[in-house]
Amino acid sequence: MKNILLIFLCIFSLATFANEADCQSMKEYFVVKREDKNELNRKFMELDKRVKDNEQCAKNLLGRLYFEGVNVEKDFDRAHAIFFELANNAYPPAQFNLAFALSKKPEVEPEIVLNLLQGLIVRYTGLYDYGYIALKARDFGREYISELSKDKQAKLSPSFENLIRETTTNAAIQIRNNTRARNEKEDDIMYRDWE
Repeated sequence: MKNILLIFLCIFSLATFANEADCQSMKEYFVVKREDKNELNRKFMELDKRVKDNEQCAKNLLGRLYFEGVNVEKDFDRAHAIFFELANNAYPPAQFNLAFALSKKPEVEPEIVLNLLQGLIVRYTGLYDYGYIALKARDFGREYISELSKDKQAKLSPSFENLIRETTTNAAIQIRNNTRARNEKEDDIMYRDWE
């Protein structure tokens, strides 16, 4: 039974990896303005199928296309709705894209954007799969704050920087503790073999 479960997990992991890799190739295709309408239509049909199959990466890509207006008409509201849905389903790239999209709306308070970015930093700092999201959130948050008025910068920057320091320290402590535990386990195995 354990072998069947392990095989299922391996197949599922490979399928997920393949979907993400396929999605990456689609991203590379769509980021450039295309002139060949037949090829573009074929790629959009493939993207649409993936969206209907509820592939988060494909949905996120569609949101980015609407947000940027590349190969489709720019539609901020549609992009926002896609990012919001995916963010509510805990898809990290869409969570970042939602914060980024909201940062471009002047009526959105900077505290809302920074709260979203801070949540990404806290949640994903030190994680293997989505650690890059924390780094993007950190870098974008700093850039975003630098574009605010001096009063807003003075108010928001210290707490943002403190959060970055705290989460980085916590991640380093977690890595140290995990390394110690792994070393102790390896030492225990080695010493047991010698007895």
